[in-house]
Amino acid sequence: MFACPTLQSGTAQPEAARPDAELDEPGAMRALIELNLSANAQFQDPPGACKLIETAVSPGDQGMAERLAACRKN
Repeated sequence: MFACPTLQSGTAQPEAARPDAELDEPGAMRALIELNLSANAQFQDPPGACKLIETAVSPGDQGMAERLAACRKN
């Protein structure tokens, strides 16, 4: 019979096992915003994208600040 390996206490979870690992990656938030603003109807969510932009915009990030202003106009 095959025994499944178990994690020992004190060992860190691998990155792939963490549900928030993808959003920790640089640019992942921007990729999600782009997907929500895409022309693909399956993924479109402009209000959701604007909310993400509000969360993602950081001081000095002119590009995201401009996108946030454009979202607020629509």
